[in-house]
Amino acid sequence: MDTTAPDLGMDLAEAARDPDLAVLAEVLHTTGPVVRAPYPAGGYVWVVTEPGIARKVLSDTRLVKDAALAPPHWTEVFTVLGTRSRPHPGLIAVEGAQHRRLRNVHAPAFTPRRIRALEPRIRAACDERLDRIATMGANPVDVVAEYCYPVPLTVIGELLGIPPTAHADLRQATEDIAYGAEHSVRKAGRALLAHWVERAVESKRDQPGEDFISDLVAVHEADPDLLQAEELTAAVTGLIFAGHETTAGLLASLLMTVVTDPEAREAAKTDAGAAALVEETLRLFPPVPNTTWRFAAEPLTIGGHEVPRGAAVLVSILAVNRCPVNHGAVDGAENGAENGAPSAERDHLSFGYGPHYCIGAGLSRTEARIAVRAFVDRFPDVKLAVDQSELTWDSSLPLRRLRSLPVSLTADHTSGSDHVEDSGRAA
Repeated sequence: MDTTAPDLGMDLAEAARDPDLAVLAEVLHTTGPVVRAPYPAGGYVWVVTEPGIARKVLSDTRLVKDAALAPPHWTEVFTVLGTRSRPHPGLIAVEGAQHRRLRNVHAPAFTPRRIRALEPRIRAACDERLDRIATMGANPVDVVAEYCYPVPLTVIGELLGIPPTAHADLRQATEDIAYGAEHSVRKAGRALLAHWVERAVESKRDQPGEDFISDLVAVHEADPDLLQAEELTAAVTGLIFAGHETTAGLLASLLMTVVTDPEAREAAKTDAGAAALVEETLRLFPPVPNTTWRFAAEPLTIGGHEVPRGAAVLVSILAVNRCPVNHGAVDGAENGAENGAPSAERDHLSFGYGPHYCIGAGLSRTEARIAVRAFVDRFPDVKLAVDQSELTWDSSLPLRRLRSLPVSLTADHTSGSDHVEDSGRAA
């Protein structure tokens, strides 16, 4: 019996730039539930495309986010995991007891109560940006640049206690890290982000406030073993990056949908409709189309295929979400019940599965629901300003986003949005 996974023969990041993800998903499904794909740095990665196998992989303790296990010729693993010589100490990159300890430290920022308390500020951030868009006058307006990025960055900045004066640099830093074509650009982005993180942490040591960085500093100072200094820095770095980059990508896909689909636009005018639209957009256009790296700590078998020790393994979220065999709801707290998502809204793995299920899923869902509804309330006659075929997608291996979304507002809507809450609210 041949236990070698079939070769895909394509660069996954390059393929994800195709506007039609259904094509890539079909190729992945046709090739097999576990396939091998070439990695630009050399060698192969094992890619899982089938939901059942994906859940097993994402829960398997033999597959770890340890960059030290990366093949020797990989000089740089995706930033969130660090490098072979210096693994990252953040929540997303550690396992076992250390991961549980850090997750417990992060958890107070993302409780349902804290997210509900943020909702008025989320609405205010949306209205501030929509006011700005409404007064621009000139068409078209790129709502990715003017709305999809600024709103999540404002919200995570508010949660963390980072002043608006830092936002432009933070936006540039995460752009360079996520989509910089050259190593030097990504390195400069990391340096710029580290500069602002260091400043933010030091400022909260001197003048603590009612924000999460102050909370983390207090935890570290009370018990350095519970949160070490480098873990504190990594926590703030990860929250800035993941707290707005992926939500911006989700929001861009949402706005593309409501701009191009009148039925979706109408659905987004209620909280229940907006919440359902968020879930379907997460399924069809995941802002993280592939999981971050996992490496085999020992030889193992995945879906009947032999995987050697040190092999890099990814789950193709875009393929799993579109699997024709099974993309039904998954029960269990590890797949999102802890974040308040009903089982009917977990018809995808866009927030992951198992111990590394996205801790910020509840906040991201809330931001997206509020932001898309505010947008259609303010600009009900919005239209795409270019042919849809002209829209361009960017992709690194773990990330995907719509580069720009030029729209014509076509009507004068300059007053603040009025939100009429309904019984279908998904907070």
